[in-house]
Amino acid sequence: MSTSTLSSRLKRPVILDYGIACVTAALAVALDVSLSRLWGIDPPASVFLCGIMIVAWVSGPGPALLSTVLAVLAFDYFLTQPISSFTLEFKEFPRLVLLTIAALFVVSLSAAHGRATSSLRRARDEQRETVQELRKLNEALRVENTERRRAEENMRRTEQELRLIVDNMPVLAARYRPDGTMDFRNKAWRDYTGLSQDNLEGNRWGAALHPDDLALVEREWRSHIATGEPFELEQRLRRADGEYRWHWVRRVPLHDDGGDVIKWYGVGFDIEDRRLAEEALRRSEAALSEARRELQLTIDSIPVMVSTFDPDGTRSFVNQQWQNYTGHTQREATGKGLNTSVYYHPDDVQRFDNAWRAAQAKGETLSVDVRTRRADGTYRWYTMRRAPLRDERGT
Repeated sequence: MSTSTLSSRLKRPVILDYGIACVTAALAVALDVSLSRLWGIDPPASVFLCGIMIVAWVSGPGPALLSTVLAVLAFDYFLTQPISSFTLEFKEFPRLVLLTIAALFVVSLSAAHGRATSSLRRARDEQRETVQELRKLNEALRVENTERRRAEENMRRTEQELRLIVDNMPVLAARYRPDGTMDFRNKAWRDYTGLSQDNLEGNRWGAALHPDDLALVEREWRSHIATGEPFELEQRLRRADGEYRWHWVRRVPLHDDGGDVIKWYGVGFDIEDRRLAEEALRRSEAALSEARRELQLTIDSIPVMVSTFDPDGTRSFVNQQWQNYTGHTQREATGKGLNTSVYYHPDDVQRFDNAWRAAQAKGETLSVDVRTRRADGTYRWYTMRRAPLRDERGT
């Protein structure tokens, strides 16, 4: 039975199939009766079998089985002796049995064919569904592969850009394994040291590390590897021309989701010029301190009394000769609120104060003779001279 026949059968009402079975049986009876009575031909059972086969082909096993029952009854009633009776002579019995067996065989074949056809149809539908699913899956895989290739291409491009950025950074950059061994260094590092990517020579920084710094660097580096804390240290690295220069090195860890260190990333900055400037500054400060000490010693040693004053007239410094002459310490002689009358003769205090205030107001040099009190209580005449020190603006 073809698939198209089965499909058309499924689309029409079932009663029509059984009607076809009845009509086919009637037509077979009419044909056999005509052959027997009009032309005297012995009624063949094959006409009924053909009708049953047609019903089985068109309508299926159920209507074919009905057609078989109707055919056997009609054959018995109209075509076997005695005619028009369901009574059957013995000699007609084999014919009726053979018809029944043949008809049932045809029905069973039709049923088997129908089952096979239905199974094939289900298999075909399942195959079509599988093909559709495979097509969808193939399309999804194609899209996924396209996206994956695009993602891989973007990743490669990003990696290339990142490597280009890292290689062109104006700092020495390196990457380390969890055990602290260097496994990558950027182009700036290679150009600076003149060493290749693979040249380590057993050291953390290859042959670039200064021998005198090796022990300190290794000790500090191992301690930070053990604790996983960021590493910072100043160390000397050899340039490609053989000169060692100071660098500030910082390395930070990269942790996985479990908190374990999987990589270390480090950078090195050339601080040679800064260290030279700091050293020069320290030497300058030391020289300045020595100059100040020598100047202080000179001022304290000269045989005159020396004082300095703030812009408001407050005494801020007196030399040792001044302290020895007056008998007052540096702390007693400096600061605001001091009573200057204790240093000068009472008859000269007002005259001196007026002259000092006038010199301050005009910004002029003060020069006045005044009797100054000694540590033993006696007074001696001194010429007091105070000159202003101005800044670049003349203040």
